[in-house]
Amino acid sequence: QDTLSKTSARTYIHSSSFQMALLFTVLCGVALGILGYFTFYFNKDTFIESTEAVIESELKYVALLNSNDKITSFLEEEGRVFLLVDNNDIKVAGNLDKFPADINRLSEGTILFDVGKKNIAAKIYTFDDERRLLLGVDVTKISNDYKRMQLLSLFSIIIMLVVIFTSYLISTFVVTHTNKIAMTAKEIMDTGDLSKRNKTFSLA
Repeated sequence: QDTLSKTSARTYIHSSSFQMALLFTVLCGVALGILGYFTFYFNKDTFIESTEAVIESELKYVALLNSNDKITSFLEEEGRVFLLVDNNDIKVAGNLDKFPADINRLSEGTILFDVGKKNIAAKIYTFDDERRLLLGVDVTKISNDYKRMQLLSLFSIIIMLVVIFTSYLISTFVVTHTNKIAMTAKEIMDTGDLSKRNKTFSLA
């Protein structure tokens, strides 16, 4: 019996059905890895880099303006969320009354917070005279698109896992019954007993 089990195991491992299922599993695993990286790392990095590039370019321009009135006029025209305070943290201009307390860290030096239903990514710039400017951009649409892509990718990963598991079950079923037929045929050839033939092929 042990010898028969070992022989069946070797037969299963070396069968074309098992090898195809294994190849399919490996390929799906590689695809899952690429999909996971693209969704959770590449897209996140792209989102962060593009957001920071917009904020930093405007901060550089604002630093050249220097004047409170010019800074306010420019940022209001651009429709930005901002708060400018003096060296005593007293509000000078802006559409925020104070620095947000409930924040999340997007990256080094960049924060996330909510204003109403909007998601805002922002940086704080300190002028030479110790005035401080919080400059934020609305990233609600980008953030929602990123979340939808994450959900879609997660759904795709689940489907691929189901396909992999199903292919494994099918390959196991096919090889197991094929082995049964082969072993029964061998027994018939060795013993000449045809009584097992109909039973075996009906089960298969």
